[in-house]
Amino acid sequence: METREIIKGVLNQFFLIFTVITISMLATVRLSALDAVPISDIIGALILAALTSLAGIVMYSKRDLRRSEALVRSAIHLFIVMVMCLTIATIFGWLSWNTPVEVALYIALFLAVYLIISLIDYVQTKKLADDLNAKLKQRYKS
Repeated sequence: METREIIKGVLNQFFLIFTVITISMLATVRLSALDAVPISDIIGALILAALTSLAGIVMYSKRDLRRSEALVRSAIHLFIVMVMCLTIATIFGWLSWNTPVEVALYIALFLAVYLIISLIDYVQTKKLADDLNAKLKQRYKS
C-alpha cells in the first residue's frame, strides 16, 4: 500500500472518529445539565481522534492478511486505542479511577463507539470492494 493511501486512510479515520466523538459529546450535553461543551473537551477530542487514527497504521500491510492475522491486528488495535482513550480521559478529567462503576461505564461506552466506527468503516470498505468488483465484471464481460 502506498504512503499516499495510508495518509488518506488515516485522515478518513480522523474525521470519522472526531465526528463520532463530537456527536457523543453533544448527546452527553443534551442529556445532562450542561449548557455547552468546554473548549478543553473539544481539544481533547481532537487529540484523541488524531492519536487513535494514527493507531490505525497497525492495520496496514504490504500484502493481503489472512483472517487470523487480521483478527490479531484488530485485537492489538483495540488494545492500543483503549489504552490511548483511557489515558486521554484521565488527563482531561473525563474519567476518575476512584469509581469502578464509572470506569466500567467508560469502557462500555468506548466499546460501543469503537463498534460503531468499525461498522461504518466495514460498510464503506465493502461498498468500495463491491463497486470495484462490479466494474471489473463489466470490463471483462465485454
